[in-house]
Amino acid sequence: MKRVSMILLAVLSLAAAGATQANAIPLALGSGWQPFLWDGTGVTDPTTGFQVTSPDVFTVKLTDAFVVGDAFDLYDGASLVLSTPSVPKTGAIITGDPDVAYAGTDYSHGSVVLGAGSHNFSIVIRERALDVTGALIPGGGGFIRADAGAVPEPGTVALLGLALAGGGLVLRRRLV
Repeated sequence: MKRVSMILLAVLSLAAAGATQANAIPLALGSGWQPFLWDGTGVTDPTTGFQVTSPDVFTVKLTDAFVVGDAFDLYDGASLVLSTPSVPKTGAIITGDPDVAYAGTDYSHGSVVLGAGSHNFSIVIRERALDVTGALIPGGGGFIRADAGAVPEPGTVALLGLALAGGGLVLRRRLV
């Protein structure tokens, strides 16, 4: 009887996981930014998350927008794959444009490169923006996107450029 109960529990768990995947919003590679919102409890809409299926490595980008001060955790199933950094919780409204928010330093943002396969993402609001009185702002929004290939952060590209320039200078001095 115990074995039957364990099998039944496993089947129900798989069915529940399949239902979550079926309701997840598809996030097509290269389709641009997909908005998401959350309410005062920090629950995202959609609560079903996002799903990406890719035949190769791909990059997921996540950014806050609208009100400055929110930070996120991105889960792929039960695994934490990205935590965006904390930023000052000014409550300022600078932009609703995800490209501007992602490129700037005011909004929390980040990216992660993941392998081929099917991925089911959920977003947890880890930190919320504060208003001028120090109270939590009752809701907010952000953006997520998935792009084919490995897209490095702009800071990584700049650091690589500096390293190459430094290496070039060292090589030049040795040759002279």
